[in-house]
Amino acid sequence: MIQNYNSIRSIQILLYLIIFIMSGCAEKPTTHAFINELPPSPIQTSHSLPVSEEQRFIDQQVEQYRPKNIAYKTIWERLLSLYALPEIEDERIEKELQNYLKHPEYLTKIQQRAEPYLYFIVNEIESKNIPGELALLPVVESAFRAHALSKSNASGLWQFIPATGRLFGLKQNWWYDGRRDIVTSTKAATTYLKQLSQLYDGDWFLTLAAYNAGKGTIRKAIRKNKDNGLATDYWSLPLRKETMDYVPRLLAIAKIFAHSEKYNIALTPTPNAAYFNIVDIESQINLTLAAEMADTAADDFYALNPGFKRESTDPSGPFQLLVHADKVDIFKENLSKTQVK
Repeated sequence: MIQNYNSIRSIQILLYLIIFIMSGCAEKPTTHAFINELPPSPIQTSHSLPVSEEQRFIDQQVEQYRPKNIAYKTIWERLLSLYALPEIEDERIEKELQNYLKHPEYLTKIQQRAEPYLYFIVNEIESKNIPGELALLPVVESAFRAHALSKSNASGLWQFIPATGRLFGLKQNWWYDGRRDIVTSTKAATTYLKQLSQLYDGDWFLTLAAYNAGKGTIRKAIRKNKDNGLATDYWSLPLRKETMDYVPRLLAIAKIFAHSEKYNIALTPTPNAAYFNIVDIESQINLTLAAEMADTAADDFYALNPGFKRESTDPSGPFQLLVHADKVDIFKENLSKTQVK
């Protein structure tokens, strides 16, 4: 169930115009906030509200008619609905696809590892208007292992090297590594991908290649092909094998999950609901104690908070922990008993 971004955009614009016309009869905006990416309409109404207030009112009304992700029972249904990349027939993709299919147990393990993180990742992907397939990039980067560390010292689900991590505000010290933090690294990775897509005029294949190999490498490859009168799309560039395999590998895993029945791969029925919540803790805390306060097995608690490298959180922050959604209340209650009044 792959949606086309253009059709979605057309529906949004149609709703926008309908609500805009209807807004002339409204007396005041609703109270909940919403930020809409649709461009402002040049049409002026007879409404007496300032333009900014008028715009906010329309945005809020459009939100009421926008499809809600709660319509999807599982996170996989929602993720597949966000697919936007074309399905390309290419021998490089087919090779990677067959490699995955030879190991169905690995595909099951990938889904199990992704379960705690996927809802948050999909939220970030959707909020930045990024193709849904990119939510699966941690499959290629780290096999959804938050503690993954490469030979080049890239770390975390999204495999940031230290310098790029710092460039995107990911704190790294003896206590804590933001590259392994689920929330901060996902926000950084999706921001980086969005920036790269703008650099390459919305070409997501070049974007992904640059995420893997670096902008400089892609720039040199494009220049070389231009000088030789050759095409400069991703599929035509002379790149190292890792980058040549990188995009096909993502497209292959995305295709398998999109056509799971065809490939006889069972999708884990992970609910389309928050797996964890972010809780402010205000000060340093021992992680084993925090797990007990959350009535959660230590290993499960650590899996949600892999950014912390020691037995306790960083004394200088961040002062936040990820807690299983159904354990937040008991954690907050126990936390309040330990904090100095």
